[in-house]
Amino acid sequence: MQARSFNSVYVPFMLYDEGCSANITAKCENITTWSDSDYDYTKTDTYEARRSGSMDFSGVPVDASDKIDDEGMQAVEPFDLNEIIPFSLKYLSGHMAEAPTTKDEALTDTLNGRLKSASERSLLDTVWGYDRVSLSDSSVAVNSVTSEYVMFPVWTLSAKYKQRDYIYSVNGQTGKFEGKFPVDLKSVGLLFLKIALAVFGAIFIGLEVFLWLS
Repeated sequence: MQARSFNSVYVPFMLYDEGCSANITAKCENITTWSDSDYDYTKTDTYEARRSGSMDFSGVPVDASDKIDDEGMQAVEPFDLNEIIPFSLKYLSGHMAEAPTTKDEALTDTLNGRLKSASERSLLDTVWGYDRVSLSDSSVAVNSVTSEYVMFPVWTLSAKYKQRDYIYSVNGQTGKFEGKFPVDLKSVGLLFLKIALAVFGAIFIGLEVFLWLS
């Protein structure tokens, strides 16, 4: 593997506080099996469960740069919002910084998608006592939204292996790692070792210099 770049980047995010109301319908199943001398039997009892509720979410981050992969940023969450400090240009010295470029409509779409998934999971968690539970239908309405602009520290590693580019992201605070390794069983061990050494060294530096901006 050939490392191409290894950078500390301040990534722009919008942080949202919001309230929403959600309704779900879940399919619930209890499965009973038994056998006799001739056959095996399976009985499935099916039920419908409905749940509704209102919930508040605080500090939901949405990546605000079109140049940054949203899924990659979500994969290295969470960030510690308690460590946010006031913005100052001096903190950008020695680091790259992306500007917010994502349009408000796209940010809202991403936010609503995250709220929908979180609300559905929260309500599904209240349905228990069944062998299988699956979501049949849902509706989520956002009641109110407030937001603020922040920047979070992320380490990015760009590498090339067998003519293919690989991009890795590391949370600048926690060291949480995101990225896919090449599918080459003979090389995975060595590849992981090289990346791990680079990342662990960078995290040590990152933990000493990383700063949160608001």
